[in-house]
Amino acid sequence: MRETFRRYGLLILVFLFVRMSFLPTFAFTDGDFERRFRMYAEQYPELTLEIYGIVYQASAAYGIDEKIILAFIDAESRFNPRAVSVAGARGLMQVMPFWHRGHAEDLYAPYLNIMTGTAILKQYLELTKGNLLLAAQYYNAGPNGKTFNGPYIIRIVENLARSSPETPLKSLVARI
Repeated sequence: MRETFRRYGLLILVFLFVRMSFLPTFAFTDGDFERRFRMYAEQYPELTLEIYGIVYQASAAYGIDEKIILAFIDAESRFNPRAVSVAGARGLMQVMPFWHRGHAEDLYAPYLNIMTGTAILKQYLELTKGNLLLAAQYYNAGPNGKTFNGPYIIRIVENLARSSPETPLKSLVARI
């Protein structure tokens, strides 16, 4: 037995390390992850566990509440990973190809799309000093955009209000 462990022990440890590194981050969370997924899935019927897992990771990586990321995904694509806008934005968070140096087709991949979209949103939140409404406008039309998309902004605010009915809307929207 000892000889077998000496012979294969390192191989087993390497296998376990590699296997564990490929597991999603959310595999190591408590039961709260699944409870929140079920809660959000009621609000967003198109939400899948895979997409929520990526949103969960993006939320942790960029410090943006997952409610906000989910509200943007719903407003941008209604959870359709193959969505394409008239302007050419792609994927769940409708990321424009100029934000990504690779092929535009890569933006249909949920992980890349959500991480890139959340990074862009984080940049706009920092630019607007946490003003979510202005950051949403920038996300939709760019910081130099001349148009105001009222229904888009309203959809985001309504999504946030539904996901946090106990929180006053003013505190959700005014400053993040």
